[in-house]
Formats: sequence, C-alpha cells, structure tokens
Amino acid sequence: MARATLYLGETWHVPEEPPLTGTGAGFVRGFRRGGLAVDASGKILAHAERDALRTQFPDATVVDLEGKLILPGFVDAHVHFPQLDLIGSYGEELLGWLERYTYPAEAAFADAGIAALAGDRFVTELLANGTTFAAAYASVHQVSAEALFAACEKRGVRAVVGKVSMDREAPGELTQDVAADFAANAALIKTWHGRDGRLFSALTPRFAVSCTREMLKRLGELAQFEPSVFVQSHHAENKAEIAAVARLFPEAAHYLDVYGRAGLLGARTVLAHTIHPTEAEVLMLATTQTVVAHCPTSNLFLGSGLFPMRRLAAAGVRMALGTDVGGGTSFSMWRTMASAYEVQRLQDVSVSPARLFYLATRGGAAAFGMGATFGAFEVGMEADFQVLDPARSRLVSARFSRETNAEARLFALLFLADDRLVESVFVRGRQVLAGPQVGA
Repeated sequence: MARATLYLGETWHVPEEPPLTGTGAGFVRGFRRGGLAVDASGKILAHAERDALRTQFPDATVVDLEGKLILPGFVDAHVHFPQLDLIGSYGEELLGWLERYTYPAEAAFADAGIAALAGDRFVTELLANGTTFAAAYASVHQVSAEALFAACEKRGVRAVVGKVSMDREAPGELTQDVAADFAANAALIKTWHGRDGRLFSALTPRFAVSCTREMLKRLGELAQFEPSVFVQSHHAENKAEIAAVARLFPEAAHYLDVYGRAGLLGARTVLAHTIHPTEAEVLMLATTQTVVAHCPTSNLFLGSGLFPMRRLAAAGVRMALGTDVGGGTSFSMWRTMASAYEVQRLQDVSVSPARLFYLATRGGAAAFGMGATFGAFEVGMEADFQVLDPARSRLVSARFSRETNAEARLFALLFLADDRLVESVFVRGRQVLAGPQVGA
C-alpha cells in the first residue's frame, strides 16, 4: 500500500441529507480525537479515531492537528467573479444595482491583464474562507473566463465557470451578437471543460431579460450538443425583473418557462435565487431536477425578498447555497448559512444547522453531480478539506470549552466563524492554502 498521510484532529461531516428542521442530531458525524488517512493520489483511505488510524497505518506521515477542526471544503454554488470589489456598494435594488455598479465593473474585464490580477485575488478569497469549489460567473468577455479558469488551475480550486451571455438590455460594450457568443462558449468548452476533472464550463445567460429568444435558443442547442456542460442563470429574484420578463416574453407561461422553451432546464442547471416562484414554476423545477442556489446575504442586502425554502423542499426541489458576491456581502459560507437560517426564521421555520452545513458541503457537490467525489469524508472520496483553529477567535474558543455537542458547536460556528479561523485548505489531499508544514 502506498504510504498514507494522517491528518489528526476533530472531524465533522454531514454525509446524508438531514431533515429541514430540528437540531440535526445524529447527522453531524465525526470524531473528537479522530482524523483522515489520505493516499498519495489525494483519496481518503479512512476516517476514524486517531488511535485506530495510527494502528492501521503505522508507517504513515502524521500531521498532528490536535485542537483543530477538520471539515469538508465548502461549495459556493453562485458567485460573480467581476464583482469582487462591489461588496458593500450602497443603496440599490437588483436592476438599479446592475446599471449603477455591476455593468461598469464588468466592462473593465475586457482587459486580460485586469482579469488575470482579479483572478488571483478572487481565488485567494475563496480559499481563505474554506471554499474549495465555486460556480462563478465571469463577464461577457471570453478573456475574463479564461483568466478565472487559469487562476483556479494554478491554485488548485475546483470550479464551474461561464462567460456571461447578453445581447440586449445592457450597455453596448457588454453585449455580444449570438454568433460571437456561441463561438466564445464553444472555445471555452473545448479548452477547459473537464480539465483535470476539476474545471468545468457553464453556459451562462445572465437572465432572461438580457437575452433574446435567439440567444437562448442557441445556448439551448449548445447544451443539447454538449450535455455534460453546466447551465447557470438567475430566476425570479426581483418583482421588477419578473415583470420585465413577462413583458419581453409574452408567449411564456411564466419566467421559468422562458428557460424551459429554450431547452435550458435540467439536472445540470443551477438557477440563482427563485425567491418569487409560482406554483407552476415550483413543479417545473422539481420535475426537471433543476437546482436552485439560495443566496441569502444578497437577497437581504438588495431587499429582494425571502427565499421559500420550506415550500421548495416540500416539492422536492434540489437546492444549494451561494454567496452571490458582490450583491452578497461576504465570501464566507458560514455567513451565508447564518443568513439562510435568519431568512427562514422570518418565515417561522428553524432550519437544522446540519441541513445548512450539508447544503454548503456534500449537498452543494451533489447539486453539480459530484456528491460521490467530494464534500464528505467517505472512503474513496477525494480529500477536499479545511482546517479551522477555534483558538483564533476568543468567542469560539470560549464556546467550545463549554460546549461538547457537535450539533451545538456547529450552530455556534454559523454565527461566530469567519475567515480568521481558517488555518489551511486542501484539495485532493494537496495543500492549497498555507498552514502547518507536513512533518514525519
């Protein structure tokens, strides 16, 4: 057997989907004095008590993380690469936000040099927050997507990346005719889709308002021709947006039907927001197995509305969590989970912390068809994990000294954790964010 590396610390993961409400007791699994055994290819050989691991792998290299937490890397199902520097820009709802902040920022990403510098900063923020997989929107420019792909490849991050498609209702420098958009998407798919099993292309119509029927139709044709490619867009985020879609597509039964008519729905489609769905849309989401990415910090910041998680869950709609930076206010999935909890409390629902953590880890991976590859600590899965040091926060350290229950500790982290706790991050067993040196 190839020599293993043992990472020894307190481990948590949520390998199965918990109920929507309740404490999640029994779903947060792991070991107070445990660890992972990882082989040279980055696969998990074992997840067990530390003494059992030392016995099973007597010749292993040991990384002693006593007092630290070893958790799966986070999955951010919806984030905007060019909006890195827009977090906290004042005072707009969705359509005004796009015009005043987003479009001017994205215009700059026509410059490959600007996009390359931003790519490195963007990936740094993901990793610093424990995120090892992100589904990201670039700008309309092919070079912006290429820059982000290159930064993710260099730093070891998993990503789904798409250049935004728009051919109307946007500034001229951010629109592209259908043929040019098709050619750019085809080139990105050829170069990047499936690269190293970590990087994947997504067709990315910004939203129905910004795309003509012809553009949506051509994207749907490309999705059918390349069925392993992902599709990502926005849906029912804002009431003014919904009214605009109804005006621009009077033949459609509802907003979601616009994407359905174009052949853009299915198990590899992730739609952000879905705050104001009709009953017909909820049924269509469920029957097509389309995923909804809930982005609570953005929904609150832009005043878009309250996400109907209980209603969608009851219908069997697949879900994940996204930061939606820069309308979203943080790269932290802890902050995202906390806001998701608060949004549901405003609707008299107390979501299980285990359910939220599942959505941010294995559930997020499953939303992209990768739930058997990463997101938990099962044998044979790829070792994507983050190491947190509770001692880096006075409040977390004090809370953990009193609280031993894993579910209670997890719930406390939703509100107390941030990037200060992240000590190191690994993808496929390779360290991609600085931390303790591997020792014998």
